[in-house]
Amino acid sequence: MTSRNGSTSKTFAIGCEIDEKAIERINQQLLMLSQKDARNAMRRGLGKWSRFTKKTLEATAPFGRATATEYVRKAVRPNVHLKWSVITKVKGYSKGLVTWMAVGVKRIDGTYLTPHWYQGWVENGHAIKRATTQAEKILLKQRGERGKALNFVQVGYSRPRNWVKKWRPVLSAMAPQYVAPEVEKAIKESGLG
Repeated sequence: MTSRNGSTSKTFAIGCEIDEKAIERINQQLLMLSQKDARNAMRRGLGKWSRFTKKTLEATAPFGRATATEYVRKAVRPNVHLKWSVITKVKGYSKGLVTWMAVGVKRIDGTYLTPHWYQGWVENGHAIKRATTQAEKILLKQRGERGKALNFVQVGYSRPRNWVKKWRPVLSAMAPQYVAPEVEKAIKESGLG
């Protein structure tokens, strides 16, 4: 889920969806428990899932250059890698029911201390551009280009890496495997099963 209100909180670029039948089975079991027991079971199960998810994404994240700083938008900035910024979140726990879970890159708007601003480039690919020479600017003007289009010329294309997208189905399918045992354990402890 991506923040639409421009807040400076942590937000997510890609959410994981779980099979509807698996969620229904877990929700039916959760409704057998008291709200407190259901909440604790969900918290334990999703906590285990999120730690596993975070480790998997950190291990497979593209690393980029190993330098301490990088030149970004005409300034030297700290080089904060995707693998150091993976976070997970469980949201929408309501009356013992699961609503959604998400995995993404920590985001702090208006800063370069997190790599959220280039995760989309890594996932979807991007054009590689360089500044135009004076001769190229003249040629672009003659072709009818105006404004910012005169300042940069595309010299290549970086292919999509699909770093999080390729893991989404696998990690989504594994979430019930972490949650269901905790819910069953809570049912046994409460004497219902």
